[in-house]
Amino acid sequence: MDIHDMPRKIGSGELIGYLLSRFGNEVKDKLEDDDGIFALVTDFGIIVAKRYIFGNIVSCHLRAVIASINQKKPLIMYIQNTKKYYSFDAEQILKDGEENMKGDVRMWNFSIRLGIRKLMD
Repeated sequence: MDIHDMPRKIGSGELIGYLLSRFGNEVKDKLEDDDGIFALVTDFGIIVAKRYIFGNIVSCHLRAVIASINQKKPLIMYIQNTKKYYSFDAEQILKDGEENMKGDVRMWNFSIRLGIRKLMD
């Protein structure tokens, strides 16, 4: 998939754009809703992004968690303010997290402590 074919309207601001520039050649698909792209699908995982961690809680679109489970891939989250990546077992965060509505979007809140820091450089 050519990154230039993807719409610029993205749910996580410019973060998904950054990830597209970083992993563009490895992106096989994207997950999107009416607000834009919220996750990237690669062979090695479903990638989402957040600007920062609130306490020890992060969140992502529930559909990204479900896609991670269905495709048997880890959920990988990039945190902008720390410039770090974390890998999550989606079944574990689904079990231990909780739903949060952001407008009409079903988000999933979970502890960053459930993740394993990944070196992606």
